[in-house]
Amino acid sequence: MTDHRPQTSDIRPQTSDDRRRTEGMIDAARNSLTDALRLSFNILKVIMAVVLILFLTSGIFVVEQHEAGIVFRFGRIVGKPGERVLEPGLHWAWPFPIDEHITIPAARVHSIEVSFMAGDTERTLEGRKTIPGKLRPGFDRYCLTGDANIVHSRWVIRYRIVDPEAYVIGAEEPERVLRVLTESAVIRETSRFGVDEALRTDVDELRRRVQRIIESGLQRTDVGLAIEGVDLRTLPPAQVKDAFNSVIRAEQERSRRVNEALAFQNRIVNEVKGESARIVSNAKTYNTKVVEQASADSEYLKSLLREYPGEPEKLTVYLNQLYHEVIGEVLAGVEERFIIAKGDSAADREIRIIIGPQK
Repeated sequence: MTDHRPQTSDIRPQTSDDRRRTEGMIDAARNSLTDALRLSFNILKVIMAVVLILFLTSGIFVVEQHEAGIVFRFGRIVGKPGERVLEPGLHWAWPFPIDEHITIPAARVHSIEVSFMAGDTERTLEGRKTIPGKLRPGFDRYCLTGDANIVHSRWVIRYRIVDPEAYVIGAEEPERVLRVLTESAVIRETSRFGVDEALRTDVDELRRRVQRIIESGLQRTDVGLAIEGVDLRTLPPAQVKDAFNSVIRAEQERSRRVNEALAFQNRIVNEVKGESARIVSNAKTYNTKVVEQASADSEYLKSLLREYPGEPEKLTVYLNQLYHEVIGEVLAGVEERFIIAKGDSAADREIRIIIGPQK
């Protein structure tokens, strides 16, 4: 066998130069490790600073012009009462999971639709649309009127978010609360109207009543919503639509004829009033003329009395002659004349009948 053990004569004792060289290598390695650790810590601090800056800047958010903001810290709204709603602009909050911010479109007008309409029309085997023979429970929606008739309606509720804080904490789904209030109000108020009122004559009154009930319900529930307006469209069931249309046409025809009669009445009344005014004016003119003529005759008779102060017989003869002249002028155009002379008794009266114009 071959002996591979090192020979004692081959081992050389370490000199001082070797020790210094070894210690220098160890120091260099230690310094390199220290520099590497120092550089690593510096890089780590830079990374931590960058992460911290990114963490803090992630809390910056913007509330748009049409929005309002609210910040939650561990589930509670941050801020004093009256100062919790953030105005439009740039804001900062602690990043998640410390704070959480939400924005609410408070300045916009929103709308929901509540429908009590029938479902889609059925289709035949040939693909043509057809109206079902009756309403389908669970598929067609409708309301009952006070006179036990059926009406369909479509409601559009326009609203705004006026209290963002109440909107966030008042209810989990404020729009659902608004929908439930609308459906309840529509069903209740429709039952208080007749079918003609709900479809034609009092549609605006039905809409106003439903709006008032919804507003009252929103005040009680305090979900931060306010009603801007309510739009309504009502329809009869499709199965009886033709009958309702016939009634509407009859009402329109009746209204047309009534309007024509009123117009004719107004025209006749105006004509009669005009003719009456003309007759009254002529009568007043004639009255003035007669009064003036009588005044002139009275003055004339007074002058005759002054001319015949002591001769009444001559005055009587003159007046009789004047009387006959006036009567002749008055009766000149009369074809038939009946003259009854005045007498002291019935036997002394003389009746003369003159037929035809006097020559």
